[in-house]
Amino acid sequence: MTTTEERLSERAYQALRADIMLCRLTPGQRVSEALLAERLGFGKAPVRTALARLCQEGLMAARARSGFTVAPITPEDIMHCFQIRLALEPMAGRLAAGRLTTAHVRRLVRATTITVEPDDPDQHRKILEADQDFHETIAEASGNPRLHQILRNLYERGQRPLFMGIPQSEGAAAYRAGSQPVLAALIAGDGEKAAQLLYEHVYTGQNFVIEAVLRQYPSPEDEGVD
Repeated sequence: MTTTEERLSERAYQALRADIMLCRLTPGQRVSEALLAERLGFGKAPVRTALARLCQEGLMAARARSGFTVAPITPEDIMHCFQIRLALEPMAGRLAAGRLTTAHVRRLVRATTITVEPDDPDQHRKILEADQDFHETIAEASGNPRLHQILRNLYERGQRPLFMGIPQSEGAAAYRAGSQPVLAALIAGDGEKAAQLLYEHVYTGQNFVIEAVLRQYPSPEDEGVD
């Protein structure tokens, strides 16, 4: 593969991955290599390579003689991810309390004070990115690189269901508001309070996400690429 082909394949991969993570390609949706190539404006070869990578990551599944399917999201999958987060994030908060650097505090303040206009077409993406940066910064500040890596992988895998939970305006506001008391406890060095607040914050998010998925989750047979 030439350098140009590698660049095109990487661009196709990043574009498709973003479409999946932001649910522009919905869970369970059937797609074809040809239609995706037309949609993205790439040739079939880079799209084929990108699809192979996405299949390896579990975000796509090849269907015999009938294209590909975007990996589904189920309430069970979400529960499994949140079970781990509920166990590990309080630990990260407990370890991070009183250990925040100036850079950590800046990132956390930025994440917890984000404002978006109601008519901003990117509001859901911006909220999701701020929330992920908030949680990942705490995991990083824990000082435990293995814990950070485990949680980072969970955040990346959990982007799609989180995105599905964000469109509920009241839920999004409550989810963001829950982060500011956590930050105050972390800065104060109160590890036990930070751990408890993080547990409550993640638990609230879990409930919003599961409700959203139960309401929005499509049947794998329902949709194809327009």
